[in-house]
Amino acid sequence: MGYQEKTSWATLIITALVLINYVNKILTIEVTDLSVLTLLSITFIWIIAATVIAQIILAILNIKEAEKGPDERDKLFELTAIRNASWVLHIFVFISFSQLIFPLHLNNKIAVDFTLLSDVSAVYNMANILIIGLLLSGITQEITKLIYYRRGY
Repeated sequence: MGYQEKTSWATLIITALVLINYVNKILTIEVTDLSVLTLLSITFIWIIAATVIAQIILAILNIKEAEKGPDERDKLFELTAIRNASWVLHIFVFISFSQLIFPLHLNNKIAVDFTLLSDVSAVYNMANILIIGLLLSGITQEITKLIYYRRGY
């Protein structure tokens, strides 16, 4: 397993753990604007800190491969993965703006919306949808790269 594939595995694991933790906290905390803002801040700090630490450890353990940098195949895999991840992110951006602009009503009784939390403002619901979209697009990016590395294109 090469250095680039190892970094993809590390990033995938970190992103998945942060996503699981984020969704778990959203479903279990007492929801207020302040608690959601705190959770969003902690989530950003966690993902940045954990990714930097993992990349440093991998670079130290694989110093020769890390110094070489990515080759053409790695760059092609990265571009394909970014394309797939951007589609996921575009979908979540559309959903987040849709829940602000176009609330759907069925039979004037049942409201269908994309909000995650009913006790916070629409801006925080939009932020929640966007952070989940960012995390899922990151997972999509790493899974795409790992699929291509495993296929050996």
